[in-house]
Amino acid sequence: MTELTSAPGKITTTKKKDYTSYKPYAHRLLQQRHEGMQITADAVSLLDSLATVSSQMIMEGGANLMRKFSPGRLTLQPRDLSTWVAMSYDAEFAEKVNSTAERAVQMFTENSEKAPAEVSAAPDVDEQEEEEEQEGEEKEDEQ
Repeated sequence: MTELTSAPGKITTTKKKDYTSYKPYAHRLLQQRHEGMQITADAVSLLDSLATVSSQMIMEGGANLMRKFSPGRLTLQPRDLSTWVAMSYDAEFAEKVNSTAERAVQMFTENSEKAPAEVSAAPDVDEQEEEEEQEGEEKEDEQ
């Protein structure tokens, strides 16, 4: 973005603020999970802040692990993040986060290999949770 200043002939450039917002995702998830439910702007802002801080903490922790145990490597990999999540959070939550992330990476990989016309919408969150619950019940029955 280029702007003219008050001094004639002098041109300065300004950068746009680099900000990622999770607000649309929070609202969309709420609509998928609880049809007809409303959410205030303050609550959406709180969810946005929570998601931003959590993702920053996970990224920084994964990067620190990578630097400590793989010096010289410059690429943050999924195993770095999943290791950090497993070390930082309670086991049940960490397992859920890692399985969701693996599913997202798998869907991204599958969709990027397909032609754009063949790409389907992501499965509904309720369907995914039902599948996970059924898998968990099957594991319990086997034990």
